[in-house]
Amino acid sequence: GEPLACGSGACAAVSVCRRWELIDDSVSVTLPGGTLALFWPGSGPVRMSGPTERVFDGLWSLE
Repeated sequence: GEPLACGSGACAAVSVCRRWELIDDSVSVTLPGGTLALFWPGSGPVRMSGPTERVFDGLWSLE
């Protein structure tokens, strides 16, 4: 199914909007799976925090 959140996509969108000076350094991004807090001053790594939830338990066979 459709993912409820995409942290890498949120970071990419925030970095583009920040580069174009459309948003401040700190923003909240609301996705169907929850709200992410992102911080990027325009250089260096993007910092992101938000809720996590286990959505799957299982085993992966390497054979």
